[in-house]
Amino acid sequence: MEFRQLVYFRTIVQTGSFTEAAIQLHMAQPPLSRQIANLEAELGVQLLNRGAKGVTPTDAGNLLLSYADQLIQLRDQADHQVRFLGTAVSGKLQLGMISSAVGVLPNSLAELTQHYPDVQLLVREGHTYQLIDWLEKHQIDAAIVRTPFSVTGMTEQALMEERMVAVVPNTYDKGSQPTLPLPTLTTCR
Repeated sequence: MEFRQLVYFRTIVQTGSFTEAAIQLHMAQPPLSRQIANLEAELGVQLLNRGAKGVTPTDAGNLLLSYADQLIQLRDQADHQVRFLGTAVSGKLQLGMISSAVGVLPNSLAELTQHYPDVQLLVREGHTYQLIDWLEKHQIDAAIVRTPFSVTGMTEQALMEERMVAVVPNTYDKGSQPTLPLPTLTTCR
């Protein structure tokens, strides 16, 4: 079985016609018919039902079609990845993030996948120290956390600054000041 025979076979099934397939494949119909006859002879089964209403796959043809689709897709992926190796960003990025960061980053993640369509983004959720553990074990490539931490061998980069708000019971109201000094929070007990 030759790869080109699988391409020919799939094209015939997709078009439902030897004539249309030959046109799409830019070849004459007799050599196309010979290739399919050779394929059927090699496999020892009839792959196509030929009738007045067109060409349809037999049960064996449907089975071969599913494999042909997979093989053609795999070949296309291999071709793409080999051609662009070293010239394009591709692969898997395993990103860990805390649950509260999930709602903050969707636009940034969407931009990442638009700019780098060959990057498959896998997101795992966990708490800060779990994410750090996964990083150390190389189970994820990067993590988005909020809690300050100190770990050797890792680099951190601030992504954004967030406004923090202190909430206290009314009994501790200090005159509704627009800002609250940190020492004041320790006296609010």
